[in-house]
Amino acid sequence: MGVAGELERRGFHLRELRTVTATGRKMGSLDVAGVADGAGERYVSIARSDLAEVLLAEVPDRVELIRGDTVASLEDDGDRVRVGLAGGATVDADLVVGADGLHSQVRRLPLRPGRPEAWARRWIPGC
Repeated sequence: MGVAGELERRGFHLRELRTVTATGRKMGSLDVAGVADGAGERYVSIARSDLAEVLLAEVPDRVELIRGDTVASLEDDGDRVRVGLAGGATVDADLVVGADGLHSQVRRLPLRPGRPEAWARRWIPGC
């Protein structure tokens, strides 16, 4: 995407994570130098808001971004994905990218136990 330079400019190179008490006494630490060294010049820590801003600046205008709603359902008919939103709207898409965090609703929906969606059966062995 050509954003590495901007990420480097906004980010910082973390060498150690520390857990400290309220008075500043070190309780524990994690040396991240090994991870950083293994990644070479490609390792940088950056605030989530800065990362989002840099990436969003590169998204073409023809891409529809939906914010402030939650995916409630996904249906793949082979030609498109029908996305049902919690707010009541339905959107047809060629591609759905869920960026809804660690406990991703988007990630969980197609893989519900006992109800694998059509795309899961096509792409995930054993579904």
